[in-house]
Amino acid sequence: MPKDRKLRFDADYREVRRAKDGREVMFRLLRPSDKAALLDGLKRMSVESRYKRFFTTRESLNPVELAYLTEIDQRRHFAIAVGFRDGDDLQTGLGVGRFVCDADAPHRAEAAVAVVDDAQGLGLGRMLFKRLIAAARERGVTEFHLDILPENAAMLGLLKGIFPTAEAYPDSDVVYVTCPLPPERQEPEFPFFRVLAEAAAGTLRVMRAARAWPVPDDLVDGVLRDSPPSERIVQDERE
Repeated sequence: MPKDRKLRFDADYREVRRAKDGREVMFRLLRPSDKAALLDGLKRMSVESRYKRFFTTRESLNPVELAYLTEIDQRRHFAIAVGFRDGDDLQTGLGVGRFVCDADAPHRAEAAVAVVDDAQGLGLGRMLFKRLIAAARERGVTEFHLDILPENAAMLGLLKGIFPTAEAYPDSDVVYVTCPLPPERQEPEFPFFRVLAEAAAGTLRVMRAARAWPVPDDLVDGVLRDSPPSERIVQDERE
């Protein structure tokens, strides 16, 4: 990857989203100054959570480990943090996602996500993985691999949902999972989605009512071919 390539996920990256409970959270790259926050997050994880994520029940990290996890180049070793916001920065750390490229095969990277116990169930793990994928693509990575404990069913299910072509291989006391990065999302070549595009352009009004789903073929043909722009009504029985 050219070193001068413009990256979306760089030192200036900030992104605010809402968690499942409606609260705002912010994403930004992890910094060397986040050592104390990283230690605090580790202590806020239960013994079970620490073991599932780190394969250990330790409550702390030594200076060498902290330096390895925070003093990174954000290219071959990339990490992103999420937390409740305070202005343009994080107030309370909630989770970290990272990947580390294989030295012999930089297109492959070991990935991991950790979320503190009191923020689990808010969708942050999925949100972190989505951003890891986007940052990895920018850096030429095409595949993640992870070691997961067999009893960590939640993580295994999350990976399968995000990486549809993931493959899992039991190996001793862990499951080795390879995750080819999914292709970037493109607009589907399917009439219904094109009908919605027409709706957004003001040529079609979609109304929720009953009894006429799916969209009739003659309506699709009229909208997508040679009919002049006009307001059309589609009956949608779904809530």
